Amino acid sequence: MRKLYKYPWIIISVIAVITVFFAWQLPKAELDNNNFRFVPADDPALETARQIDDVFGSSFFILVGLERPNETIFDKEFLDKIKEYSDEILEISIVEEDKVTSLLSADYIYSKYDFENDDFELVSEKLVDADYFSGTKEEIAELKNRLLSWDMYDNALYSDDFTATQILIPLKVDADEAVTPEVTEKIKLVRDLAHEYFSGLADVYVTGMPVIVTTVNEAMGADLKLLVPLVVLVVLLILFFSFRKISGVILPLITVLIATIWAVGAMPIFDIKLSVISTVLPVILAAVGSAYGIHVVTHYYAAGASASRKEHFELILSVIKKIRKPVFLAALTTFVGFASFCFTSVVPCREFGYFSSFGVAAAFTVAITLIPALLIIRGPGKAKANQKKTQGNDLKKEDRFSGFLANTFTAIAARKKIIIIFTIIIAAVSVFGSTKLIIDNVMIEYFRHDTDIYQSDLFIRRQFGGSKIISVVAEAESSEIILHPDTLYAMDRLSAYLQNEIPGVGKVMGFTDLVKRINEVLSEGDSYYEIPYDPQRYGRETKDALQPLISQYLVLLEGDISAYADNPWEPAMIKSTVQMRTTGMSDSLAIVKEIERYAEENFSEDVNVTLGGAVMVENSLNKLVVQSQVISMLLSIICVFIIIALSNKSIIAGFIGIIPLSISILLNFAVMGFLGIKLNLGTSMVAAVAVGVGIDYTIHCLEAYKREYKAAAGKPGFLHKVFSDSGKAIIINAVSVGAGFAVLLFSSFVILSDLGLLIALTMVSSALASLIVLPALLAVIKPKFIKK
Repeated sequence: MRKLYKYPWIIISVIAVITVFFAWQLPKAELDNNNFRFVPADDPALETARQIDDVFGSSFFILVGLERPNETIFDKEFLDKIKEYSDEILEISIVEEDKVTSLLSADYIYSKYDFENDDFELVSEKLVDADYFSGTKEEIAELKNRLLSWDMYDNALYSDDFTATQILIPLKVDADEAVTPEVTEKIKLVRDLAHEYFSGLADVYVTGMPVIVTTVNEAMGADLKLLVPLVVLVVLLILFFSFRKISGVILPLITVLIATIWAVGAMPIFDIKLSVISTVLPVILAAVGSAYGIHVVTHYYAAGASASRKEHFELILSVIKKIRKPVFLAALTTFVGFASFCFTSVVPCREFGYFSSFGVAAAFTVAITLIPALLIIRGPGKAKANQKKTQGNDLKKEDRFSGFLANTFTAIAARKKIIIIFTIIIAAVSVFGSTKLIIDNVMIEYFRHDTDIYQSDLFIRRQFGGSKIISVVAEAESSEIILHPDTLYAMDRLSAYLQNEIPGVGKVMGFTDLVKRINEVLSEGDSYYEIPYDPQRYGRETKDALQPLISQYLVLLEGDISAYADNPWEPAMIKSTVQMRTTGMSDSLAIVKEIERYAEENFSEDVNVTLGGAVMVENSLNKLVVQSQVISMLLSIICVFIIIALSNKSIIAGFIGIIPLSISILLNFAVMGFLGIKLNLGTSMVAAVAVGVGIDYTIHCLEAYKREYKAAAGKPGFLHKVFSDSGKAIIINAVSVGAGFAVLLFSSFVILSDLGLLIALTMVSSALASLIVLPALLAVIKPKFIKK
C-alpha cells in the first residue's frame, strides 16, 4: 500500500486518462426504449409478434387524433388540411406510401353495373378521389354516406358524434430501427407537422408506439438535465453542512462525478443503449457513491493536523488502513445489491445491474486512491485557532444531538417485548398489504396524467377503438381450409363476440370484414353483409360448395389486402386486429383469455389460432418483471446473509442481520399495495437496492452493539453508548441517501418518481429497523456471537 501512495501523480494521471477515455464515449450514447427490446430476443411472444409483422406488414404506426368539439369533421377546409398533411408526410421517407389511412384515403368497396358484360363488377377505390374533390355539399354528403354504409370504419375513422377522426400512419421501419437518431427526428416531424397543419382547426392528439418511444427519449433528456444538477446540489449541501470545508465538498463530489462518467461512458463501448431505467444511474451513484469519499474525508479530518509532509503522508496511510475494510464492506454490500440485477431476464434491469455495480466499484476505487493522492499532493493544511474553536462548538452540537438520539432509542429499546409484538403486527399488516400489489408495466403509464402523450392516448381510447392491439391469426395447411365457411364464420363470430360482449374491446377489424363487404355489394342487399354460410341461401347444396364462391370474391377484388391475408387469392393465413381501450395488463389479459377460450371451442382442429402483438410482449415483460424482482431480491438477501455470517463467524448473525431488511422490504411492498403503486420496471428495483444500501445500517449497528457489549461486559447501560456511537451516523446516512433518491420525485416519469419515493421511505424504515428491532432481537435471543 505504501508503494501505491508513494507516487500520487501516477494515480492521478491514470485516473485522469481513464476518465477522459470514458468521457470521450459519452457523445456516442444512444437512447432506446423500444418495449420489444425489454424482453429476451428468444421470448416466444416477441418471436410471434415479429413473425406476424413479417407476414402481414409492420404494426408499427402513428395515430393522429383530431377533435373538433363544436364542429363536424365533414368540413371542406378541414378535409383540405387532411389532404395537405397527408401529402406532406408521404414525402417523409419512413412513411409507407399509399398506406396512410384517413377520411380521404381509406379503401371503399362497392359494385357497379357493367353494361358490356351485363353484370355487376366489383370496384375497390379510395373513399374520395382527392385530386378531384372540391368539397361541395354533395361530395361531402356522398363521403358521409360511404362511411356509414360500411361499419368497418365506425370507431376507426370517425367518432359516433362525427366530431373526431383519426389518421393512421404506418411506418416502413420496425421497432428496433425507430430508436435511431435519424428515424426519431422523422417521427418528431410527423408529430409536429400534425400540430402545425391543424392548429386552429382541431385539437390534435398524436400517439402510437413510435411517438411514445420518441417521447420517452425526449423526457429522458429533460430528466438528465434536471435531475443530475439537482442531485449534485443535494450532495453539495450535505457535504457542506457535514464538513464546512471546500476540500470536504469537492473531494467526495469528484469521486461521484468520475464514477458516473465511467459507468455511463462504458455503455457505448459495449453497444448498450440508455433506457428509462438507466436515467437513474447518475442519481444513484451520487446518492450512494458519495458515502465512500465522505468516509475518507471524515476520518482524515478526525485524524488531526500534521506538521510536515512526511507526517502528513503517514497520517493519510493510517487513515486508509483504518477505513479500507469498513468502506470495502459498505461498497461490497451495495455492489451485491446492484449486481443481483445482472441475473434477471429483463434487459434494461440486467444492463442497469452491469453498469451500476461497475459504477459502485469505480466510486470505491476512486475514493481510496484519488482522494488520498490529492491530499498527499496538497500537503498538510494549516490549523487555525478559530477553526479549532468552531470544531469544538460543532462537537458540542454533535454531542447534544447524539445524546438526544441515544436517550430516545435507549428508552425505546427498554420495551423489547412491545417492540417484538409491534414488529410482528407490522409484518402481518405488510403481508396483507402486499397481497394488494398490482403487477403492471404499460409504457404509457410511465408518464404523468397531465402530459400530452398520456392525454393523446386517452383520447384514442375514448373516441376510437383504442391504442392497445392484439393480432388474431388463423392458419391452416391450405386456402381451402382457411376460406371454408366454417373457418370464416368462426372468425367473424369471434369478432362480433369480442366487440359486442367483452368490455374493453373497442374495435375488431379483419379479413372477414372484406369478405362480408364483397358478399353484400355483389348480392345487392344489406341483409347479405355476412359470411356465406347457409348453402340454401346461396343456391348451393353444401357448405363445402360455398368455398369456391368465396375464392371467386378474392379474385374479383383488386385492392391490397396484405394487412389481412398472406396471399391475395389463395391465403393460408388470415388476420383480425383487436383494438382495446384497456390500460392495465389485468384487463387486457382477461380479453386474451376470452379469445383463447373462444378459439378453442369454435375453430376446427385443422385451424391454428395464434395471438400476437405488443400486448402479448407486454405480458411477457410483466412476467419477467416479477421474475426479476424475485431473483434480484433473493440473490441480494442471500449474499448479504453470507457477508454478515462470515464477518461474524455465525450463521445466527446472518439470520438476525437480514430481519430488519426483510421488515423494510415487506413495508415497501405494503406501501405499494395500499397506495396503488404498481410493480413495474422501475419499482421492481427497490427491494434489491434497499438491501444493498440498507444493510450498511444493520452492519454499523451490529458492530457497535458487539463492541460496546464486550466493553461493558454485558452490564446494563451499554446500549446508550451503542446509540450514541451509531445512532447519528445511521440517521444522517439514511437521510442523505434518501434525499439523494428523493430527487427522482421530480422526474418526468411516474415509475422513477415512485422509485425515488419508495427508496427514500425504505432508507428510513431500514435505518429505524436497525436501531429498534435489531437491538431488541439481540436482547431477547442473546446469541453467542455477541460475546466472541
